[in-house]
Amino acid sequence: MACTWALDGTSWREVNPVSPDVDTAGATLISDTRIGRVIIIGSALRPNPLNVLWVLNGSTWGAEPPSVLAAGTG
Repeated sequence: MACTWALDGTSWREVNPVSPDVDTAGATLISDTRIGRVIIIGSALRPNPLNVLWVLNGSTWGAEPPSVLAAGTG
């Protein structure tokens, strides 16, 4: 299952049918409260070097540079 689900407080819903292509054995999924997003730090075992973060922007994943973590939400 390579999809992303979100809990809205009472029920789960699928927000993206395809997650980034990272090695799931070495990837870390975390919620960054500073930028208000969920991110994946991928493993170097696949073509996802550790200098790229995958950021969930509502319903799509996008590769972002590490500097996105310094942006904050306002």
